[in-house]
Amino acid sequence: TFNLPPTFQTPAGAALDIKSCDNDGVLDNLTPFNLDLNTSTIIGSQTSVAVTYHINNNDVLTGENPITPSGSFRNTTNPQTIYTRITNTVTGCFSTSEFSIEAISVLIPVDKFATCDDNLDGDDQNGQATFTMNDVTAAILPGINTTGFVIDYFSTFGNATANTNAYGPTHYNTTPNEEPVFVKITSPQG
Repeated sequence: TFNLPPTFQTPAGAALDIKSCDNDGVLDNLTPFNLDLNTSTIIGSQTSVAVTYHINNNDVLTGENPITPSGSFRNTTNPQTIYTRITNTVTGCFSTSEFSIEAISVLIPVDKFATCDDNLDGDDQNGQATFTMNDVTAAILPGINTTGFVIDYFSTFGNATANTNAYGPTHYNTTPNEEPVFVKITSPQG
C-alpha cells in the first residue's frame, strides 16, 4: 500500500514569504520572525499533519534539526530561504517546500538638518526658528521616493514608539541651537 503525502494547502496566488521590519534597535537586517504565521495556511483543512521549519534542504528531507522555537527565529542572512516540511503523523509520509524571509529596514542617510535663525520670533540671535517638516524630510532623505510612506517627527523616543504627539507640518524648536528629534518612517506595507 502506498500512502499519499500531505500537500501544501496554500491558496492559489498566496505567498508564504514573510517580510518584517528590522526594528530591534540594531540596523543589521537581522530580526526575529514568527514562522508559525504560515502553519495554518500550509495545513489548510488536513488533519493528522505536523509542520516543521528548517534552515537547509538536507535537514528538511531528513526531518532533522527543526527550527525551535519557530515562533521567534532570528534570520542569519537577508533574505533567507526557509525550508518547510509537512508530515502525516500517522503514515510518516511528507512533502517539502520553501519560502523566503526578509528583514526590511529604512536607512536615513542624513541625520542633521539646520535652518538659519531669523527674526520671525522677534529675536534673530536666540537659536530658535520654525522648521518646515517637509523641508526636513527632503534633506534627510535626499533622492528617496517617499510616496506612500508616513514620516512623522517626535520630541521623544517614547512618543515615536507610542505614535503620540507627532509634530505638525511645522515645528518651532524650544531648545536653542540644537534639539534632538526622533523620526518614524512607516512604509506602505506597515
